[in-house]
Amino acid sequence: MNPDAIHIERIESPAVFAALEGDWNRCLAASPDDAVHLRHEWLRCWYAADPGRRPPCVLVAREDDRLVGMTALTAGALPLKRWRLPALASATSGVEPRWSAVAEAGREDVMDALVADLRRRPELPGGARARAFLFENLAEDGPGARAWLGAWRRAGTPVYLEPGRRSPCLRIPAGTPDYETLWRGFCSKHQRRILRQKLRRAEGAGLRAERVTDPARVRELMDTVFAVSARSWKGAGGTDMAGSASSRSFYDAFTPVAAERGWLSLWLLWDGGVCAAIQYDLEYGGVATAFRSDFDPERAPLSPGLVLRWHSLQDFVARGGRTFDFGGQDYGYKRHWTDAVRGHAHAVVPAPGMTSRALVWARNNPLMARARGVGGESSLAD
Repeated sequence: MNPDAIHIERIESPAVFAALEGDWNRCLAASPDDAVHLRHEWLRCWYAADPGRRPPCVLVAREDDRLVGMTALTAGALPLKRWRLPALASATSGVEPRWSAVAEAGREDVMDALVADLRRRPELPGGARARAFLFENLAEDGPGARAWLGAWRRAGTPVYLEPGRRSPCLRIPAGTPDYETLWRGFCSKHQRRILRQKLRRAEGAGLRAERVTDPARVRELMDTVFAVSARSWKGAGGTDMAGSASSRSFYDAFTPVAAERGWLSLWLLWDGGVCAAIQYDLEYGGVATAFRSDFDPERAPLSPGLVLRWHSLQDFVARGGRTFDFGGQDYGYKRHWTDAVRGHAHAVVPAPGMTSRALVWARNNPLMARARGVGGESSLAD
């Protein structure tokens, strides 16, 4: 393939980015990394939720006017002792399970072209020079992540990897009749007995699980969902669903879209007329992702979060789901449901120039990495 036939366009205007939806999603569908959090709808809402701190820097690759690759970036910073190096960073805020640059399947030349443009113009939105590139939440089993880092290495650029989170996930073999069949394979008899006791206690108390997918019903219930999230332990730290203006703005914009597209499974656990727990799951291409789950601490003795997740997993498996991604960190409570994890890594790449290379090396050489408590290997390494 002729690399000269690939044209790179850099987009910083939200209006211009908004017009890309059809082409963007068609290219994503032709890639090996198609996922809801890389869809144009997700990214459009993500950028718009906090335009001051998340200015778009989107690169799209075209060949014969066809979009064949893209990467969604924003302004970021790389901490170095008491300084913060200006960086072009992946468009991710920790809620997303993973991030990747995107190209049509098998198109290493497209990844090379995107990398070449970033190396030629390492500029933040507005024109300031970036000293580094920061790519977070790269899935170790992600074809796009591997291809993206391979393009940087082919360009002769050092790639420094830091271990990221290990997210529990449940892979469901075809033909599995119900979740309990899987659960018995990795959960001890003692754990199963305890869970059944909690399920019986919840049933005896009259708790009722509801899955909501109808867009109109979703709209009616979102204030209830925000209220439960605010009452949870996350509310005290301001990390609940509406704990910041940007978070509330994102959910207000994205939720109606997700419901209309059929991606949203909104779960609520009712104690009479009071909501005791919520789960905000997104389903796309046979993969469900647990984006938010919260419960009312006053009802903690009834284990509402655990009870609701049991019902949602039973339902997802019965409907033929392939993978349930619990997202986030490898917390113990998630291991009630699976014994598998999906690894991630963060990549730091210096911008061209000796000063940038020296600054990034100063932060990421083995001695400094150990001092920051960063260690371990990633399968995304050479």
